[in-house]
Amino acid sequence: MESKIKKHYIEYVITTVLLLIYSMNVVYAQNETQPGVEVIGRAAKEFIRLRWAPNDPALWKRSNIYGYRLSRTTLVRDGNVLSNPEIIMLTDSALKPRPLAEWEPLVKTEPYAAVAAQALYGETFEVNGQQQGSGLQFINQAQELEQRFSYALFAADISVTVAVASGLKWEDRSVKPNEKYLYKVWSMVPSTEIVADTGYVYLGLEDYRPLPAVHDVRASFSDGQAQVSWDRSYYRDVYTGFHVDRSTDNGKSFQRATRLPIANIENKNAPDNRILVFLDSLDTNEQEYQYRVIGISPFGEAGPPSESVGGLGKKALSAQPVIKSANVYNQSSIQLTWEYPLPGEVSAFWVERANKADGIYERLHQNALTGSAVNFTDQKPIAVNYYRVIAENDDGSKAQSGAYLVQLEDTIPPSPPTGLKALIDSAGIVKLSWAENVEQDLFGYRVYRKNFRTDDFTQITQNTWRSNTFYDTININTLSKNVYYTVTAEDFHFNPSAYAPAVGLSRPDIVPPGAPVLKKAETTRAGVEISWKPSPSDDVAQYDIYRRNAGDNSWSFIASVSEATTSYTDGSIGSGAYAYEYTLVARDGGRLESRPSNPKQVTKRPSGETLVIDWLNGRANREKKEITLEWTTSATGVEKFQVYRSKDDGPFRYHASVKGGHQTFMDQHITKGNTYSYRVKAVFEKGYHSKFSEEIIIKY
Repeated sequence: MESKIKKHYIEYVITTVLLLIYSMNVVYAQNETQPGVEVIGRAAKEFIRLRWAPNDPALWKRSNIYGYRLSRTTLVRDGNVLSNPEIIMLTDSALKPRPLAEWEPLVKTEPYAAVAAQALYGETFEVNGQQQGSGLQFINQAQELEQRFSYALFAADISVTVAVASGLKWEDRSVKPNEKYLYKVWSMVPSTEIVADTGYVYLGLEDYRPLPAVHDVRASFSDGQAQVSWDRSYYRDVYTGFHVDRSTDNGKSFQRATRLPIANIENKNAPDNRILVFLDSLDTNEQEYQYRVIGISPFGEAGPPSESVGGLGKKALSAQPVIKSANVYNQSSIQLTWEYPLPGEVSAFWVERANKADGIYERLHQNALTGSAVNFTDQKPIAVNYYRVIAENDDGSKAQSGAYLVQLEDTIPPSPPTGLKALIDSAGIVKLSWAENVEQDLFGYRVYRKNFRTDDFTQITQNTWRSNTFYDTININTLSKNVYYTVTAEDFHFNPSAYAPAVGLSRPDIVPPGAPVLKKAETTRAGVEISWKPSPSDDVAQYDIYRRNAGDNSWSFIASVSEATTSYTDGSIGSGAYAYEYTLVARDGGRLESRPSNPKQVTKRPSGETLVIDWLNGRANREKKEITLEWTTSATGVEKFQVYRSKDDGPFRYHASVKGGHQTFMDQHITKGNTYSYRVKAVFEKGYHSKFSEEIIIKY
């Protein structure tokens, strides 16, 4: 790029334009919708203009290679919808950005062409050279494509010349006034690379509307400077930029005051981002200047000029008054004395007063003091007085002194604050608020805290607190459960009020209680009685009791009892056999619960023969190297059978499990020369176990 176009000129132009954009916090960010082409159109009196742009950086990059195609479909003629719409292609080939060599003459006459050319063809999109210390190194290499995309489209929006050279604008001059058309614009990027939506716009010559003039243009003048402002938000769908013209012959002729268009984009740094401001330096304050604003559409059209506004520069005062002293007489009046180093500049003085340094200042006299005045007496001072003196010249320019504090003697303290409220969150952050005192000499407040009701309050504000809201962070991992606050008010003479009525808060409870110890669970005539040793914590509010079938994973809630209770009888178990486990947790007032106690099991076995393995037999098969066991039982509800085995008169140990529907077991984990003994028992679905069967002995 730089070999074709002079590098320093490129960098100067790009730096100027990018600094303009960057200062307004503009980012044409990637659209999060489906990639596609966005199209707008505008009817002129005899032709139709089209503008389009891709909404995705990757689509923009590939479309610069493949280009765009346009078609026009005639849908309406003489007010009638055509049964067979007429479709024509508006271009013989795809529209693409002009080759690099054709941008050189554009760059010399169109500043924004330099930005677009660099975005399209530059090896890098980072401005180097003399601008390294200017803060323009904000273009991150990882986002370079998006930056190229953003600034290329911005340049095309501001400059119609750039839009045409970028392949993003077309004028259809073969239109007729009695027809309406549907225009389509699409990217020629293959769908195998990017699937992109087509853009549409529907209009005809009858849709022509003249561009509006910019209204409510305002101008204010100071020493050697004019400030022109207008509301851009009214024209955000009409104009992409504005020019400002200036006249020095009372509006007879105007010259362009803006070298580049002022973009119609939001300035996030401005106090009111709806307002655009243009600052112009004046050659002299003696000459009247007139200004007008002209909107520029996305199609390069200039709208009609606004009404002109004008005025004269105002000579600024070269100094400011300084209040030298204030004398208090009988605590009923105050005389101020000031000086101004260049009294010939001043035509009038004004004295203003407020009750706060940053408060609302009011004039203390209706008529201006003369330019030679050096003192003023306030006949009705208040307890706290902030004074300032305003100097004014014949042009209306003003300069003010700094605020000067004068306080009358005061031994009367403010009233105690009222309405003290306190809120605390789970992290221990406390918000205090109270009604603001109404005393004019109020200086602020002091906040106090204590952990126990009988303690003395300790101040937690190092300096006077100027707001009636205060935040405190307390330790919640402590043994003290409560915290107390109060507030005092203080005037400018540091007279403290009495304490406000204190408020107390409970610290958030983040420590669960200790677990109770379940001592026993046994069957009684009334049901199952459990008893426990209480939790060691002193903030227990209740105990929650749970039960489950022995061997289950999930617990069922049974009951809650008060913190003073240490036993409970579960009468909901029925009269049949069962095998239950019980546990309980302690819960405090903050709904924190302890870990569960160790469970206790209680079993009620059924009576009769159903618990007995009726018959058990076994045989050895040395060819298959296994011992087969068989048994019978008349029991119902069996979940499984457990097989226990002893080897060579050793102790019985659990060996295997068989599903309840089966009554055979083949033991293949055996060794020749050993003697094996077996016993079987049933495990029922309700969790209880049968007695063991009789022992059988098999030699192998």
